[in-house]
Amino acid sequence: MNNEDDLTQKDIDEYNKRRQEEYDEATKGNEEIRKKQEEEKSFMDARSNVRTGLGLGFEIAANTGLDAFSFVPGSQQAGSALINYLAQKIRGGEVSKGEILAAAATSQIPGLAQARALTRGGRFARSVAKGGISGGVTTTSMSLVDEGKLPSFGEFAAGTTAGGLMGGAFDLAPAAVTGNLGSEVSEIASDTGFFLKQLQRKVQGGDLIFDPAVYRGGSFATDGTVAAAKPVDPKDYVSDEQIASWRTPGQKSQPLNFLFGERAGWRGGRLNLKSWRERGADKNIAEQFLTAPNKGVVFSSEANKKNPFMSRIFGIEGAKKLIGAPEEAGNIFQAHHNTATKAVLTGQNGLVYDSPYYHEIQKVWEDLELTLGNNPDNIIGTLGLVQRDLDSPHSLIHKFLDSKMGKDGTDFWTENIMKQIVIYDNTGNAIGHKNFDIRLAKTKEQALIFKEAVDLLKLAHRQYYLAKGVKPGAYLTTEPILDEEIVDSFVNKLPPIGGTGKYTTNVIKRIAKEIADEPNVTPTVKPSIQDVFDEQAKELFDDLYKFAINESNAEDMLLDVIINKLTPAQALKKWRKNDPQMKQLSIRFKKAIKQAKSEDGVKKLKELYQRKQGEIPPADTAFDKGAD
Repeated sequence: MNNEDDLTQKDIDEYNKRRQEEYDEATKGNEEIRKKQEEEKSFMDARSNVRTGLGLGFEIAANTGLDAFSFVPGSQQAGSALINYLAQKIRGGEVSKGEILAAAATSQIPGLAQARALTRGGRFARSVAKGGISGGVTTTSMSLVDEGKLPSFGEFAAGTTAGGLMGGAFDLAPAAVTGNLGSEVSEIASDTGFFLKQLQRKVQGGDLIFDPAVYRGGSFATDGTVAAAKPVDPKDYVSDEQIASWRTPGQKSQPLNFLFGERAGWRGGRLNLKSWRERGADKNIAEQFLTAPNKGVVFSSEANKKNPFMSRIFGIEGAKKLIGAPEEAGNIFQAHHNTATKAVLTGQNGLVYDSPYYHEIQKVWEDLELTLGNNPDNIIGTLGLVQRDLDSPHSLIHKFLDSKMGKDGTDFWTENIMKQIVIYDNTGNAIGHKNFDIRLAKTKEQALIFKEAVDLLKLAHRQYYLAKGVKPGAYLTTEPILDEEIVDSFVNKLPPIGGTGKYTTNVIKRIAKEIADEPNVTPTVKPSIQDVFDEQAKELFDDLYKFAINESNAEDMLLDVIINKLTPAQALKKWRKNDPQMKQLSIRFKKAIKQAKSEDGVKKLKELYQRKQGEIPPADTAFDKGAD
């Protein structure tokens, strides 16, 4: 009898249930054993999570450093292959040749090997992308080698995400160490916003925002996710390290590149007048651009030094009377840039801050003993409000500069000139520059105008010092003006009637008129060499005559040498010991003395001595006896 014939359906179901329980128990036991073995696996074992993470981190960090050698042909492929091999050795297990080839291939993906040519946001996106690709390649390779199959979507996503996070972290690490993390994050956010606007316009079929000023190199392709710039001129380039070092002066120092971007729309330090004007033409930003790195001061702090000194010289009420300001007037004293900010800024459109080209322009001004921006030597205290006090030194010097260049320099830097030296995009943004030799020559021409303006301003101030009877001394002190200086100012230091003479004050004329109007007072001026030299003598003693009328105290120096028997060196020391141009002055003085040695020259100087001193000079001088 077959026992199976006696089995009921219930018996069969119970049998199957027992077998399933036995199978489940065995499976569960194997799973627990596997888990236990996994838990007991050391973090030093091949393919452990720790070693896999270390290998991936090494690969991303090393590839970031490898970018510095992108200028070497083939460096990215070979370097990426070697780095991947080392990363595989770090994580342990079988080395995959396919993964090495994949790493070398991904290094050549367009845009991923051009860090220098991208915006800050582009470089960050590139770092994240490279990290993500490395993570994806690593995950795929490990799955194929260990399990013989492609990774699941979840495994692949986890690998790329981890790689992307590491790539971004390594990219921002230097900024975190140097304290510039906030500035870099802000710049990345700005670049991201620009890219999203481009993407939106692309999707909607509108015109792209062609704003190459965003990019370091000056121009970029408008196709593709991240557009790479063209190679840049080394003299038109600044490194990321330079950019990170730019700071505003003062205790509340700020990252300058961040301010350039936020307040003027400038990227990488390139001056773009159009975006600056569209954002309000912030004068402080203009001053910061013109101030070379580490040479500036806080303008308001320097003004608070210079203006009180002017007040000490004139007194507020005294200054009001001199410039004819109403009693209720304020702002009598004003801080002034010797080199006007806007007029100079116009000529630098398209240049990159702190670049070699930028410093060549700075040197033009320095060679003429001028400075730009908020350099302390460029900030002086002056008298009068430009629009109100029309006879004040401050107002007159602005009239002179406006007549030469216009209020913002555009009468000097004309549209035609700017087209010759600036590269513009199709909306008028400055994206680069050209014909630097033309810009350099025009800058020298403009600097000479400012040199003349500085001299005119000094002359205008001098006339007001004469009216007050005091002048600035050393170390912010004041000292009285001597009678000899007043005479010298009337005879030798008044500006010409024509030309720049119309940009002088009327204060001396007013004083002279007041004196002349006084009863029984006749203004007198001591005679000068002009009174004893006729036209023929002027030509005959050209060096002597020019020296005497163009140099302060020149007549006294000549008389001391010819009449009073001082040596030229003694006369120079007596009268001009602090003159910064002593060497050139000495050369001109010796030429004048050489002409004065002649019989007619000594005769003229004796006549001058008698008229100035009211007494007969010595009968015999050293030169009468033939001494040299």
